[in-house]
Amino acid sequence: MSLESGVTASQDLLDLFSKSKDGSVRMIRVLIRGETLVSGSSSPSRGSWRDDFEGLLQPAMRQGACYVLYQLDSRNELGARVGALHPDPREHQVAR
Repeated sequence: MSLESGVTASQDLLDLFSKSKDGSVRMIRVLIRGETLVSGSSSPSRGSWRDDFEGLLQPAMRQGACYVLYQLDSRNELGARVGALHPDPREHQVAR
């Protein structure tokens, strides 16, 4: 997978995306290493997305610059909804 910018996703990250489709992964922390997106860490779903939110998100954001993909409990025709979180709350987005 390659974007127009030339940034690619590592096979490890792509495998983690595939694994997370079943709802077992709540959060994926994505880092940029050179021109590649890599998995920084991931956390399993333990409760509702609200129950998991503060315990997972705050520590991930304190670890440095990253993208955080956070899986919500709701689903649409494409699967689970995912929020892309940015250190600046004005930049948060939810995929529909």
